[in-house]
Amino acid sequence: MNLNLSRNHLTGTIPHNIGAIQKLESLDLSINMLSGEIPSTLSDLTSLSHLNLSYNNLSGRIPSGDQLQALANPTYIYIGNIGLCGPPLSKNCSSGDSNSHAPVHVQKGLSKMVPFYLGLAIGFVVGIWLVFCSLLFAKTWRFAYFRAIDKAYDIVYVFVAVRWSTCRAKETTTN
Repeated sequence: MNLNLSRNHLTGTIPHNIGAIQKLESLDLSINMLSGEIPSTLSDLTSLSHLNLSYNNLSGRIPSGDQLQALANPTYIYIGNIGLCGPPLSKNCSSGDSNSHAPVHVQKGLSKMVPFYLGLAIGFVVGIWLVFCSLLFAKTWRFAYFRAIDKAYDIVYVFVAVRWSTCRAKETTTN
């Protein structure tokens, strides 16, 4: 059985009874907003061959267990969760305070997209104003621009008129 819940904007914690799904072979909870610790019952999934918990807000010690250690690419399973520690990651947990890691709250999507769209809007407005101002103040550019627009309109008009008359001629010959 495979369970892929990636990119679903899930929040909250991973349920502790996830280990009860004994036939689970693949679990993908990547790119969500899950927080808290990884339940230790995850290591009870003996059929699990693929796990992806990357890019969430998980924190605390990664559970130890033969099943979790045997998965392929163990560092990529947990990438993007800066609150996690313990093997297979290079970040060590200090003894006894695995519960003291607070979930890391990072707004991935919104904080990265706002500057992009802001820059896009500013660039669009500046570009439009440059074109309009150059057409407003440079008389030769204005005439050349409108001549080009008229020429393009004439080409499209002739193309459509020829196609239309060709279609009409074919229609009358077939009837």
